[in-house]
Amino acid sequence: EQGYDPRQPGPAVVVNWNGAAAGCTEEPRVPAPDGYIDPNGLRSDYKYTTLTNYWNTLARRFSITRLAKKAGFTGQDLSTAVEIAFAESSGNPNAIGDSGHSFGLWQIDRQFHPEFATWNLLEPQANACAAYLVYCARGRTFQPWSTFNNGAYLAHVNDASADAKMFS
Repeated sequence: EQGYDPRQPGPAVVVNWNGAAAGCTEEPRVPAPDGYIDPNGLRSDYKYTTLTNYWNTLARRFSITRLAKKAGFTGQDLSTAVEIAFAESSGNPNAIGDSGHSFGLWQIDRQFHPEFATWNLLEPQANACAAYLVYCARGRTFQPWSTFNNGAYLAHVNDASADAKMFS
């Protein structure tokens, strides 16, 4: 089978796969960007070990972009908000961090934001709205997020920027 890699800019790039008809027992693999190191140590030349993993990640990014847009983020800040969500929670809406004080996609910390004590921050849209309110309260900056301040969000820049362009 053949397919294209939507992560590549410009015309579609054909990716050849050894499909089931050729006796392949694994799902097709999608090449990773240059220099990617797989944190699981599975294969350093593949970011998404299976096509299913790739499409699940793509769908998650698309959904998070929609949530951020609906909450109020626009333009470049929409991209940055999505990048931060991935840096904070790896795109997991059920993430709980900081010893049980930070919740959801944007890891809203109830110790610093008691105004959200009654909110279900594991509900993705509520978390996106809380993130937008935190962002606005700080003068429309992302300084409340450690992943913004330490630059960890930059690892997700290309992916989120492409998604945000679809909503512009």
